[in-house]
Amino acid sequence: MASNIALVTGGCGCVGFHVVQALLDEPSISAVHVFSRNPSQNQLPGVNYHTGNILSEQDVETLILRVQPTVIFHVASPVSSGNTASSKLFYDVNVIGTKTLLNYAQKSPCTKIFIYTSSSSVMKPPYHDSTETQPLVPLASKTDFNYYTTTKAIADQTVLEANRPNGLKTCSLRIAPIYGERDNQMIPGLFKVLDDKRHYSQIGKNTVLMDFLSAKNAAKAHILAYRALVPTGTQSSVAGEAFLITDGKPMPFWDFSRKVWAAAGEPVPQDKIKIVPAWLVLSLAVTMEWLYWIFTFGHKTPQFLRSHTIRYVTQERTFSIEKAKKLLNYQPEDDMDKSIGDGVAWHMENVRHLPKQ
Repeated sequence: MASNIALVTGGCGCVGFHVVQALLDEPSISAVHVFSRNPSQNQLPGVNYHTGNILSEQDVETLILRVQPTVIFHVASPVSSGNTASSKLFYDVNVIGTKTLLNYAQKSPCTKIFIYTSSSSVMKPPYHDSTETQPLVPLASKTDFNYYTTTKAIADQTVLEANRPNGLKTCSLRIAPIYGERDNQMIPGLFKVLDDKRHYSQIGKNTVLMDFLSAKNAAKAHILAYRALVPTGTQSSVAGEAFLITDGKPMPFWDFSRKVWAAAGEPVPQDKIKIVPAWLVLSLAVTMEWLYWIFTFGHKTPQFLRSHTIRYVTQERTFSIEKAKKLLNYQPEDDMDKSIGDGVAWHMENVRHLPKQ
């Protein structure tokens, strides 16, 4: 392979960090650059960090002219949960930011590949061993309090439509919920449950299966997508395509949660579990969301009790990765227990500031 330059947006977040780490070990990459609003965390030696705003056309244009990337990994996005991000923020970053980045990538004579970090949630439910042929959520809908999903779907489609046979090659990786070292959503959220002493409660019967994805497997998929898109003189079967990416080993949500709590030293015995009806909690969540909607004029959503979160933990969410296996040669590593352990240890040392045992 020729020597290429990689640019990673959001390279200081969890997935971005692991993508950057994997790129440093990729022989065909000669330099790695990261674009972030605040590149002060999750840094790695040997990486070039650039401060800027993806919503600023000047910042984006200046960056691409300076870096001249061969491949762009567009990972940047507000997190889907655990914050009070407004619909406007989701739209600005996920839609306008993606279009701005794509525009200057298409103009650059150096940039050949554009890989977008999408989400498995961009497709319409129900999710039962779903494939990439499943329709996307309605792109014009703002009725979903989790507007993250809608804006990620718009960006996903925009990226795929930007693919050109003799120009910029694009693809979209629809990743399952992430966990692992430097995780800023799944593991911190479960630690919040633990800190609030709610880990003995279980919403629903815990019978439906869900897919998860370790940060390392996510990074692996990004590297494989890049390799498949490197120009070879023939049209890539990967260009313009979307790929679902998971660990390939679905399990009930509460089983996963109890793995995290056990790794944190707080195992939950089966005879201590208290089951709360899902319908009751969902009703409370919907009521809370409407109250927020009314009193903040739609500008804020609840930080925790959200209806999409309740549906998330009580409804099946499984996805087929056969397409990724076939076209990307993606074979996920069986690293769940280790990745959970690494994520819990990192969180306890760096977020909770607890001394090492």
